[in-house]
Amino acid sequence: MHARRPRFFGPFWSDTLRRDPKILAFVLARYKFAAKNGLVQETVLELGCGEGIGTPILAEFAAFYTGVDIDSRAIA
Repeated sequence: MHARRPRFFGPFWSDTLRRDPKILAFVLARYKFAAKNGLVQETVLELGCGEGIGTPILAEFAAFYTGVDIDSRAIA
């Protein structure tokens, strides 16, 4: 029996990290750029947040964060 590796991300981003970690790095860099350039003390509504990969970054710089997505599996 194989031991399961712990997941730090949802299934989509865990798979992306294994296949091509550069994609994850680019996405996280975009979130960091957006957060540093105008979200300080603002309310953020992210439409299409997916698994919420950028939630910790946006929430760090925003007073309030809400993420929504039509993919209920990603939200779960």
